[in-house]
Amino acid sequence: MFWLSRVQNLSNDEIAGKLNISKRTVENQITQALRNLRVSYTKLSTVSSR
Repeated sequence: MFWLSRVQNLSNDEIAGKLNISKRTVENQITQALRNLRVSYTKLSTVSSR
């Protein structure tokens, strides 16, 4: 879903239709992916700056 949203530039409605799931599920999954990326980036940047 994240790839479809960010790389293929599909809207949440388009992704939901393509995957036959609700728009809300798409929103939740993309939000979770962004949260995970932020946490991973913060950890990585902390380790790199030492």
